[in-house]
Amino acid sequence: MPTVWKNKHVITALLIAPVLALVAYFAVDAAVSEPAGPARPGSDYPLAVGSNCRYDSGVCELKNGDVILRLRAHREGGWQLESELALDGVLLAEGEAGTPAAMVSGDETGLRWVLSPAARTLPQNLRLVVSIAGSRYFAEVPTTFAGRP
Repeated sequence: MPTVWKNKHVITALLIAPVLALVAYFAVDAAVSEPAGPARPGSDYPLAVGSNCRYDSGVCELKNGDVILRLRAHREGGWQLESELALDGVLLAEGEAGTPAAMVSGDETGLRWVLSPAARTLPQNLRLVVSIAGSRYFAEVPTTFAGRP
């Protein structure tokens, strides 16, 4: 056995170094991370596109904190958006150069929104803007989840 493994200082350093690395990692995270807080009216926030949007799953989930949206493709070619929070309004643009169209509330609670398609062809992506209590949430969503004809 090499003599380096018999030195008590080397053994101590090998045991303490990983602990110090973890302490430093969490200390830097606590020092530089922005604390989570409520959305401010008039501010824009991105929505994270869920992993089910990359596959032919029939539904695409979008999230940002407690804002959870589910986007579905209608059989006729339209779109349906479901939310767990009441939405003030929804704009949806089909494709890169598509003109944003306002989705229509499917019920009086503002939890379900629908949009009939402008064209029968499935665009490559959708651009979505949702307004909740004066804050805007946005995302660019691939339409892979809706299936390709």
